[in-house]
Formats: sequence, C-alpha cells, structure tokens
Amino acid sequence: SVDIKNKLLLSLGVPDIQIADAYIIPNNEELYINENFEIQPLSNSILILDTISEFHRFIDLEVSVLSKNKFEGQGVYEYVNFDLDTFNIPFSQFEITSNNNGELTSFSTGEVSELNPILMEPGFNFYGSIELLGNSEQLLFNGNIIPSEVKGFSQSNAIPFNEYFVPGDELVLAISDGDGFYNAAISKEEESLFFDFFNNPVKKESLIFFNPEGLLSYDPFTKEYLIETKEKRDQDVYNGNSLLYNPVQNTVAFEGGVNLMNNDNNFKIFSSMSGKATIDSMNIESDAFMIIDINLKKSIVDELGFAFNDIIETYGAPIAHDNEQDILVRLSDLIGNDKIIAYENMILSEYKSLIEADAIINSTFVFPNTKFTWSPSESSWYNTSSVNLSNIGNRDVNASIDGFVEIKNIDEYNSLVTLFLQPAPELWVFLSYDGKKLTTLSSNERYNSEMSEITSTRDKFVSIRIADETNVLDYINDFRLKYFGIKEPYDLMSPSDTFLEDEIFKTVSDDDDGF
Repeated sequence: SVDIKNKLLLSLGVPDIQIADAYIIPNNEELYINENFEIQPLSNSILILDTISEFHRFIDLEVSVLSKNKFEGQGVYEYVNFDLDTFNIPFSQFEITSNNNGELTSFSTGEVSELNPILMEPGFNFYGSIELLGNSEQLLFNGNIIPSEVKGFSQSNAIPFNEYFVPGDELVLAISDGDGFYNAAISKEEESLFFDFFNNPVKKESLIFFNPEGLLSYDPFTKEYLIETKEKRDQDVYNGNSLLYNPVQNTVAFEGGVNLMNNDNNFKIFSSMSGKATIDSMNIESDAFMIIDINLKKSIVDELGFAFNDIIETYGAPIAHDNEQDILVRLSDLIGNDKIIAYENMILSEYKSLIEADAIINSTFVFPNTKFTWSPSESSWYNTSSVNLSNIGNRDVNASIDGFVEIKNIDEYNSLVTLFLQPAPELWVFLSYDGKKLTTLSSNERYNSEMSEITSTRDKFVSIRIADETNVLDYINDFRLKYFGIKEPYDLMSPSDTFLEDEIFKTVSDDDDGF
C-alpha cells in the first residue's frame, strides 16, 4: 500500500533483508520505504548473524538500514549456555568490517552489568564487555568471572577473563601460582589452617600450606569445582597440585605437595598429601608421603638404620610399601614425573628400594603413605596408623612399625616436630626439634653416645640435647591421651598392645559428641 501524504510505500510479506552477512527479519514482515527508496528505521525486529551458519541471534532490534552493506542500531543478544539457558544482553553497536580475506562481516559489542551478571556456563557468572563477528561462533569476553555456586563471593576476588569462547563449550580458567596467586590455597592463619574458596587473605608463600595449580572447571553433575593441570586431568603425568571444592557439601579435597613447616638448614620436611576435610571443622584426614632430613653425622644415621634393619630381621614386620601406584603418585610431587617414570620402569620386573628413585630419598627418615590427621584444636598433624618407614638414610627398611609422629604449629612461622619410632620392644628412638635444638634419646647406647659427641662440633650439625626416658614417656602418654583417649601409661618394654590396628584405630575427633 502507498501513503501518498507521507510519501511512504508499505511493503508487506517481507521475510527478511540481507545486509552483508546479516539477516534482518522485520516485525510483522513489514517495511516502510520513503521517496528516496530508503528503508525507514525498523523496530522490534530480529537480527541473525551470519547468513550461512546463523551463529548469533538478536531480538528487540532497533535498526537503520543505510545501504546493502551497512546498518546501525541496537538490540538484545540471546546468549545460550551449555544448559540451554538463554540470557538477554544489550548490544549497542553494529558495524560492517572486513576480515583477513577481505570478506565483509558484521561486528557488534555489548555490555554485561556487574550488578546483573550472566551465567556464562554452569558454575561461572560473567560481567564485562562481549564482542562478536558475524562469521565466527566465538565471542570475545573481556571482563571478570565469579563462581556462581559460591555464596557470598566477593566481587573483589573476581577472576579476570579476556579470551575467545564458544557458548556451550566447557569453560576452563587458567589458575597459576607463578604470579603469587594464592586465592584458592589452604593457608596458615596464626597456628591454624584456613580455607575459603577464592577468598584467601594470605599473600606470603611461606604461609601457604597447599596451593593448587592448573585449570579451574566446574562439574554440574557432582556440583564440584576442580583445579588441576590439563596433563594430570588427561592422565599424562602423575604429579600436580589438585583441589576439589564442593560448595553444597562445604567440603574440600586436595592432593599434591604441601608445606608442613618452614624448613631450615638443620631440619627439613618434604611432603606430599592426599587429603579431605569438611571446611567448617577443617579436621583433615590424609595419606602423606613424608621425607624428614636432619643435619646429623652420616655415621649416626647409618648406625640407626643398621639397628632398625637388624631388629626387624629378628622380629619381622609388615612391609611399608610394595611400590604401589599410590606411592608413585605421592612421590612424583616431590621428585617430578620424569624421575617417577624412570623408577617405574626399573620396578617392572623386581623390587627396588625407593632410594633408587632420587637422591632426596637418601634422607634421615622416609615415611611413604602414612595416615595423618590435622587436629584444629591442637594445631597439629599426627599419625593415625602405624608408621610406614621406607628407609633410614641409604639403608632400605621397608617396614610398618609402631610410632607416634606429631608436627605442631606453634605460630604462623614456627613448629615443633616430634617423633617416636619403635620397631620392637628392645629398640626405639625419640627426636624432637623446636627450631633451635634437637632433643633426642634412644634405647641404642651407641646412638646416644654419638649424639652426645655432636654437642662439641660447633654449628656443623644440628644442636643436640640428650633427653631422658621421662621426656619420652611424657610425650607418648600425652600423644595417646589427647589424640586417642588412651589413659593407660605406655610401657617401653611392652608396647605391642598399645598401638591399635588400623581397622579399629579410633581417634578422638575435635567435634566428638561423646556418643
């Protein structure tokens, strides 16, 4: 029909208009054309980009067609995520640009408000700017991402994101500790351990107990966030610090290298753990691979290793390990994947001591995959099973023995490490390091004698103080009482019935209600 007064031609039944690589679908399939054959601005229209693949769709379009290759206006972009949820995003700029091949394609930008973020993909909200090209399925996101399932998440901890992404794909975010990023770490707070997903206030590496690295992803079926390297996720390597966080159950699980204490020249602990905890209590249960290296005369370590081996050959003991995969996984975090693969090839046909895996294993004590629990009330790690002892120095022991090991945080920077090991009634050793001196005693008199001689070697070895049996028994009895509720005094000469078997070994939990 013709509007003579206003010099307009109404064209009906127009399904679409093609402008460059775009389809514009007029509202009610109606177009008004003026006397200069110009199309009047369109309202409430639909825009499809591009004409071949139809990657992008806009609604409520207000658009002016300027030529066969140019239009301008604004509209609402329909963003469809993996769950087929649709979010409407205002886009205010349209233009035609040329790609690298000289082909014309539509370009548009939009903005997502911080106050009203979109669910970019399950588990992740986004706010910031979005750019798109009509002939590409990818969108360029430039803004910030926040975990959508974490209640009370602070916008100040949002994750910067400036990458291309195809809606509906799995979203993974690179999280690294290379630039001092500790927001998802388990850290020390005074003498306690602390975890708050992406809200960790600690910035000092020395106060980090465990820091995950790799890619952050979300599983909508298990409702868990995972931080893990791509290589470990694809099972190409054993090693890597991984963290699994469930905001619904408020639990955290982790595996990888951990920082149990601030090492010094006289006393070092290298450890890898696989652990889990309820965040409210932070009562962590773990399997730990622990290397303790003390600055002692080699002859002392040799004497102790010989004595342990000799008594175990006499009395016997269960083996500590059989080179099972769990051992290799934990050790890989300490010596690297390449060395573990080399060691794994060595043990294909026969048993080889862990000492052959790497020089670091040639340390004072090596405890492979012993169960340890973190006690929030005592601010300490303590073993909840027999102590698996791989070796003492360069002497392979491979025995599961009685023992009580405690690593107690005094404050954020200082620890008290104490251990008592007893492979048989006739042989035991006690050591306790407070950051300055090593207090020690053994049933082996040659050990005690050589330890006494260290006191005259100024600063060459760790400072020594010889304990007495009262110190030893006080530690053991206190350990058994506060962690296991055992009041019966410990008898050094009759210890066999005082350390319960693993399957009936019950600890006194921090939140034990007494029932």
